[in-house]
Amino acid sequence: MGLSLEKVRERLKDCAACGLCSGPGPITAFREGTVVPEEASPSPRCPIKERFKFAAYSAKGLIWLCAAVQYHDFPLTQDLARVAYTCTTCGLCDELCFLRKLEPFRALREELVTHGVGPLEPSKAVDENIERTNNPFGERSALRTEWAEGLDLPKKGDALYFPGCYAAYKYPQVARATVNICKSFGYPIAYLAEKEVCCGTHFIWDGETRMARAWATRLSRAIREAGAKRVIVSCADCYRSLKVDYAALLGEFPFEVLHISELLAALLRENKIRFKNPISGKVTYHDPCRLGRLGGGIYEPPRDVLRAIPGLELVEMPRRRRWAWCCGSGGLVVLNAFPYFARWTASQRLAEAEAVADTLVTACAHCVANFEDANQTHSLGLKIYDLPVLVAQAMGV
Repeated sequence: MGLSLEKVRERLKDCAACGLCSGPGPITAFREGTVVPEEASPSPRCPIKERFKFAAYSAKGLIWLCAAVQYHDFPLTQDLARVAYTCTTCGLCDELCFLRKLEPFRALREELVTHGVGPLEPSKAVDENIERTNNPFGERSALRTEWAEGLDLPKKGDALYFPGCYAAYKYPQVARATVNICKSFGYPIAYLAEKEVCCGTHFIWDGETRMARAWATRLSRAIREAGAKRVIVSCADCYRSLKVDYAALLGEFPFEVLHISELLAALLRENKIRFKNPISGKVTYHDPCRLGRLGGGIYEPPRDVLRAIPGLELVEMPRRRRWAWCCGSGGLVVLNAFPYFARWTASQRLAEAEAVADTLVTACAHCVANFEDANQTHSLGLKIYDLPVLVAQAMGV
């Protein structure tokens, strides 16, 4: 971690400015040399390009701005910051080009923070909430453990559930469903209780690397003191933070990190899960960016789980798996700094979902929050579920 434009300067010379990263894309994807299936990779791709229609608001434009700052002393201003923080950092441009663009984009945000220009004011307020209360909402720390009341969870164990801030404060049904699912088949699970802190994903994506490292250190220490060897998460952003970013921030993160969908899919293969309640209807699945493209390619486990629920018909959207359209949250940075844009991005995805199904399921609390907002704003009427909640209903737990 600790990226800066100086460290990625050679990469900035490689962009040919073809623009295919935010347009239709090349015939062959660069990642793993696989051919892009035509039906799975339609345009448009880049949310900021489609919404704002200016060259700066695109992967090509941002990489040129990074180069301008590094090589031509382009001024670090509030106008530049607004462009830099608008990117949802969904990572789809990295799927279409040999040039890894997210690292320079994040380096630019770090430069803005270092020079006192970033993050934007709404993001600063969120950062201050996390520093003061250990959650992005500014809620009292004591409320963090209310979701676990009556579940009789130990504070130490080999397997630890980390709910994250959204499940702890906004969607306790997700946290309780996850724990009840694990308990239903005798899977012992603990939690950090009052020692739990925010994973720091907002720090990670708004360029506050120093604070991100401090929070990663605190959480890593708490997990170690709990005796955990495996950490189960239900939020895609928490998954990405712990699975990918913590190793870069700390040099190592010596714990196995599993998303709940991975655990459920494994248990299904072992015939350890039984569904008691059929759920009728057509459902489509949204791939969270930080679980799929940015989290290690977790695409099939959630689908395996949905297909196993009796009565449920899984119908795919045209843009799916590695080509999925972003929900618009952008690691909470866009959701907080540009809520109108986050809502627009989510509405594009919801329209795609509504065309094929009556229910949208995802595996990220941040996606759920943004989708619910857009769903209500645009009166779309879709049913929206976080995966563990739907699974718990089908299991009768």
